[in-house]
Amino acid sequence: MEDASTELTLVHKWVLGVLVIGIAAYVYGVFQLEWAINEMAGVFIVIAILTSLISKMGANEMVAEFMNGCKSVVYGALIIGMARSIVVVMENGMVLDTIVQGMATVLEPFSSVMGAVAMFVGNGLFNLIVTSGSGQAAIVMPIMTPLADLMDVPRQVAVQAYSLGDGFTNIITPLSGVLMATLAIAGVPWSKWIKFAIPLMLIWYVIGTIYIVVGVLIDWGPM
Repeated sequence: MEDASTELTLVHKWVLGVLVIGIAAYVYGVFQLEWAINEMAGVFIVIAILTSLISKMGANEMVAEFMNGCKSVVYGALIIGMARSIVVVMENGMVLDTIVQGMATVLEPFSSVMGAVAMFVGNGLFNLIVTSGSGQAAIVMPIMTPLADLMDVPRQVAVQAYSLGDGFTNIITPLSGVLMATLAIAGVPWSKWIKFAIPLMLIWYVIGTIYIVVGVLIDWGPM
């Protein structure tokens, strides 16, 4: 808002101090105390409560602000939940095993190097449909992990193939809410953007392919 005050008040400083201490506790807990999701979430709840107390925010206003913040992550949470439900159905219905066997049969003539590259390219194509990184991981990784073992591809390379495939095509898929929202704000048509983005993406794919090949050849993975 244009009429909002830009002065850094004492309340702002206290809130920033609470945030810094909270993040420091978060980092220390994760690396030194092996905190899990519950402990990490608890830190942010404490930060939110202390912030509301410092700013003299009422309980109703604090809940309202909390709900406003949740709105931005609900979509991602729903995508993850839906993706997980797909994996459960695939696992219990033995569909996942059939898919792995079918893909292993198709990729059997390929060497481990070509198989890893095929996983990289295939994951990029899948990312055009499922743009959520977490949701895509929930669906793809249960397939790619046993497939990598069957093709003698290091699991670290399989994870990297997923990461690169997930990232590169994000800049062209029209199903990405973030991309389409950004283009809309910038006033750039998707058809115009795609002409610029595809050559850049192809360059990334060439570099990514080299990276994947080297990873297989050096048997990249935990020592």
